[in-house]
Amino acid sequence: MDRKTCFIVCPIGEEGSEIRRKSDDLLEFIIEPICNQKGYDIVRADKILNNDRIDDSILKYLNEAELVIADVTQNNANVFYELGFRTATGKPVIQIAEDGTKLPFDIQNIRTHFYNIDNTRKTQEFKQKLLQIIYAVEQNEEKKKKEENQKQINEVFTSDFQRSMSSVLLTEMVNDPEKFERIMKLFDDSKKAKSNTTT
Repeated sequence: MDRKTCFIVCPIGEEGSEIRRKSDDLLEFIIEPICNQKGYDIVRADKILNNDRIDDSILKYLNEAELVIADVTQNNANVFYELGFRTATGKPVIQIAEDGTKLPFDIQNIRTHFYNIDNTRKTQEFKQKLLQIIYAVEQNEEKKKKEENQKQINEVFTSDFQRSMSSVLLTEMVNDPEKFERIMKLFDDSKKAKSNTTT
């Protein structure tokens, strides 16, 4: 199974700072173990190893990563910008913050999950909670994908074509992304071939 990407948006701070220590601990002891368990590779801005402009790389991950976890602790301006960008894509983002963080008015209505990296018991509890949240996000994304597949099927197939296919096959197409892609490609190829013969 292909690995997925989880991009981490968080305050990073200078090397050796308290902010960096907490961000590193959060990544190493909470986020990384849970995301690895769920099949995600973790990417954080300061750990991107390529020759692109760092802001270009960040926007690429914000736009393409299957999951984003945004830590709004410290009310960091860069974090808010990246959180807003990701939210605009409509793709899943999990918003977290350290216990005691006072959230700005603009994001108070967004569900935020609070952690305490300095408390062992609370850390373990948060890890289990994060595991459940990621599972729920994945289930929701799978449901949305199936609904989108069904919408495409309804849009491209004529009523005559639908009548010629069994309901079982249509159901399989909705539930099996690979089969859906194969049949849609065959349909597109057939439509192109038909268009070429009529021109």
